[in-house]
Amino acid sequence: MGADTSFTATDVSRGQAFLAMAGFTPESIRAAMPSMLDLSKAGDIDLARTADISSNILSAFKLPASEMTQVADVLALTMTTSNVDLEMLAETMKYMGPIAQTAGMKLSEAAAAAGLLGNIGIQASNSGTALRAMLNRLAGPTKQAKALFEELGVNTKDAKGNMRNIITVMTDVAKATEKMGSADRLSIYKTLFGEEAASGMNELIGQAGSQGFAKYARQLATESRGVAKQMSQVMTDNIKGDLDTLYSAVDNVRIQLFEGDSDNLRGLVRDITDVVRAIGGWVKANPALASGLLKGALAISTLAAAGGGLAVMIAGLIGPLPC
Repeated sequence: MGADTSFTATDVSRGQAFLAMAGFTPESIRAAMPSMLDLSKAGDIDLARTADISSNILSAFKLPASEMTQVADVLALTMTTSNVDLEMLAETMKYMGPIAQTAGMKLSEAAAAAGLLGNIGIQASNSGTALRAMLNRLAGPTKQAKALFEELGVNTKDAKGNMRNIITVMTDVAKATEKMGSADRLSIYKTLFGEEAASGMNELIGQAGSQGFAKYARQLATESRGVAKQMSQVMTDNIKGDLDTLYSAVDNVRIQLFEGDSDNLRGLVRDITDVVRAIGGWVKANPALASGLLKGALAISTLAAAGGGLAVMIAGLIGPLPC
């Protein structure tokens, strides 16, 4: 990968390390790395950080390692269709990812919610906090919120006690409040989801009522395939990309040379180390002589520097004189 892409072998190994720490097998790491390279280039972010973000999100939604390419594509499409970047998505998912999975929320739905909130400036940890509050309130509403849900005729759970689809719940709330005034609606959202999450829920419920939430989530789920790779190709189709690929190829040659002759090189390094240790031992055994040699060396270097300066000064004086 280091030889054939704009990433060096060192870059790739750092990315692999994060996947390994997340519990990926060697086989799944090899399968996942191409999509990590693409997402890193598409998001213009360090490869190791990209692998860290992606593996965290994969684990939060309890997806198998084989779905890493899908994760990369969904994140890439979200970045290009809403006002969020990869770091913002990482922060959002950190706060709401685990509870979103428990609530039955798909990655595409969570990414759609993050993107829609990002479009109105609620980004990163702010959107993550708002979405987590929403999910917590839906799973365990306060007494007042539960009574209000019942009054609105909105069920947050099915007959088995499982959370209903988030988009469906948001749509039901939108229909139940569509004829109310804006102040009354906002008051209801504060009661249902908490004051901190109310402004974000106002946007999501409005998008759900107009089918925008469902449409965007569907787009991320069905139209994201191959997006990370396409973006990566666009990002590298320039002179900078060509130079990065050249440097990567040179780095690969360097690695191959060192690995191919590692025994001889290691022997040379050890020999040099032995010589340096011997010198250190001699200096320790003969401190006075070593000090005298050092002073002599410093004196010679000082005279050489002074002589060089004098020569430059004389040349400056002679130079302007006519021949």
